[in-house]
Amino acid sequence: MPKYKLLRGTAHNLGHSFLSLMNYLKYDYCLDYLYAISRVKKSNRIYINFLDCRLKPKCFDLRELICSVYAYRGTFYFRMADLGISPTEIESVNMKIKLDNNKRKIVKSHKVHGDTFSEVSIKLKNGKVYSDSFHTKWPLDSDNNYKELYKKITKYNI
Repeated sequence: MPKYKLLRGTAHNLGHSFLSLMNYLKYDYCLDYLYAISRVKKSNRIYINFLDCRLKPKCFDLRELICSVYAYRGTFYFRMADLGISPTEIESVNMKIKLDNNKRKIVKSHKVHGDTFSEVSIKLKNGKVYSDSFHTKWPLDSDNNYKELYKKITKYNI
């Protein structure tokens, strides 16, 4: 028996995991990659399609990020199998991310943190949508560190 009522929690877990310390890429965490590109390209909204493994705008569509999305897509399909839901029932799995580069807050640790607002939605072919949104605080590096990271991650991108 498919467990559709757990899809909202699955959306939440997929998004939090993708933006967490569990998602380390070649040079840094996935969210640091997103902040670095966002700062350099002045684009703070990101759209991720987990089924097509694509990120928009195009400046975020880098090989390492695509590989990460691909890996999370595989994990998502395993989770769907655990819930008794066939991949053919899924129409889309999308994530919207808004990085707030301007809103910096000093927290108790005296580090500067950026706010990240995210929403993940799972749409089934029957038209039902299961989504969850969440807010994350992330310690920000200096602008120079982000420029260096941006150079590294775009140097050999195909």
